[in-house]
Parts: sequence; C-alpha cells; structure tokens
Amino acid sequence: MHCILCSSSRKTIGLFPAKDRMYGLPGTFKIEKCRKCGLWQSTPKLKTKEISKYYPSSSYYSYVENGKSVFSRLRKYLIYRFYFPTVFSKIIFTFINTVPAIPQLRPHGKIMDVGCGNGETLRSLKKYGWDVYGLDIDAKAVAYAKRKGLEHVKKGGFERLKIYPDNYFDVIRSYHVIEHLSDPVAFINLAYKKLKKGGECIIGTPNSNSVHANLFKSFWYNLDTPRHQFVFNPINLSRLVKKAGLSITDIQYCSGGGFLGSMQYFLSEIFHMKINVINNPFFFFLFYPFDLLSDKMRKGDVFVLTAKKK
Repeated sequence: MHCILCSSSRKTIGLFPAKDRMYGLPGTFKIEKCRKCGLWQSTPKLKTKEISKYYPSSSYYSYVENGKSVFSRLRKYLIYRFYFPTVFSKIIFTFINTVPAIPQLRPHGKIMDVGCGNGETLRSLKKYGWDVYGLDIDAKAVAYAKRKGLEHVKKGGFERLKIYPDNYFDVIRSYHVIEHLSDPVAFINLAYKKLKKGGECIIGTPNSNSVHANLFKSFWYNLDTPRHQFVFNPINLSRLVKKAGLSITDIQYCSGGGFLGSMQYFLSEIFHMKINVINNPFFFFLFYPFDLLSDKMRKGDVFVLTAKKK
C-alpha cells in the first residue's frame, strides 16, 4: 500500500484499534501511521455505501440546525466581531484564538464551502457581503440550506468543483472535511485549479500531533473513526498543499471541546459512566483552559491552515 501523501511503500506502524464512538455503530478498525510522513489512516477502507450509514441525516452534527444553541450564537457573534471588532471583542480574542476558518472580508468575493452541511456558516458570511457557494453530500442538509436562501449550494462531493470555471473562487474553505475524503490529494489539486490568482484555500482539520491525540489515543474525540479516513498534522498537510502549488500563509490552532469529548468517551467505556457533557456550556468553559493551553503550545486538537495561490 502506497501512502497517499508521500507515496512511501514502507510498512505502516500499527497504532491502536478503533471504533465508532459517536453513534456506537458496529465495525472494527485499526489506526495506522505512515513511517515516512506520519499520516494516520483508518483501515479497512469502506466503500461509499458502507460508510454512508455512519452519517445519519437525522442526527449528524453538521446536518442538524442548532442556531439557538449557546455555541451557535457565540460563533455568530465571533464572526460578526471578527469583521467588525470592538475593544471588548479584542479582549475576547485574546482567550479564543480566532473564529476558525473564516477569511478576511472581501465584499462580493466568491467563497466555496466544501462540506457546508446545512449552510449555517455560509448564511453568516452572506450577511456580511460574500457571494456564497457550497457543496455537501447530504440531500436533506442541502435542501435545508436552499430553504434558508442559499441558492448556490449543491449536492455532491468535492468532485463537483469541476462544474465551475478555473480561477473562479476567491476562497475555498473546508472545515472538518479533508479528513473525511477518500482522496484528499485530488481535492487539493482541484481546489488549486478553481482558485483565482491570489485566492485562498482554508483547511481546518484534527491534529494527530496534538496533546489530545497522544494522551487519549483511541478515545480521542476527533479521531472519529471511521468517518475520519485520514488524520493529518501541520507538517504533512503543509507538504501536500505546497506540492499542489499553494503557498502557506498561516497556521492557527483552535481547539474547543476536544479534551471534554475525549474524557467523556474514556469515562463511558472504562468506568461505564453514562454522561453527556460535550454540549454542556458549563463543562465546555470549565475545561476550555486545557484546550487553550494546548493551542498556545502549538499542540492543539484542531489546526487551520491557510494557503494562497501564487
């Protein structure tokens, strides 16, 4: 088996067994690591029909409308203040690194959100002047986005970027998406073609070099087997985007809830404690200092890489 990133044919390192902890669906998997570039992958690889059952439309987080939740309202506020800061919001941003995977404002700029879910982020960006486009594989999520006024959201995977002209988008965004793809190399190469010169590719994804990943291993919340087929780190993802012709401009770490979620998985299995604290605002903010500290150490649970087309 050749590594999709570095083409190494050396035998992978077996790390640990894994399973679906989000929904408890059946299936046994193994996490392996490339000896050369460090890319993690989940094996065996599932076919499209097999893996689709792990994305239930009725409950998968990016397909469900949660606009009234504390976290959704906080995110909308942070996006607003990211574009229109105040002294108070600048203080907040000293404790929260930034709003994950949000580009600098370009009025009437074209942004494509690959894996847009129900379009919640796109709706905010449209409000502030972006010309918004989106792709998602879930028909119900796409239908919901259209009902909310997002006329340029279409059903399909990243391959549907091919329907747009080359050099078309100012920004292509994928937040918690690239790790789900069976061919992330093809996605980056296609994104490069569709970006304008000077356009940005913004990718947010879990970090296999994080404190969380190394501490919790198979209980790591953002491992999310088998939905996450690959898990990157800033070094090997940087190599991938550079190889496609993009120039890296920024890497930020933006953890939030990863420690809490991992603790829930650990306590549920080891001590049979039936607790659900992941979406509890009190526990989220109680444990957030651990996530913040890991970000400051550049060992955060999630990182966002921004690269520009020269």
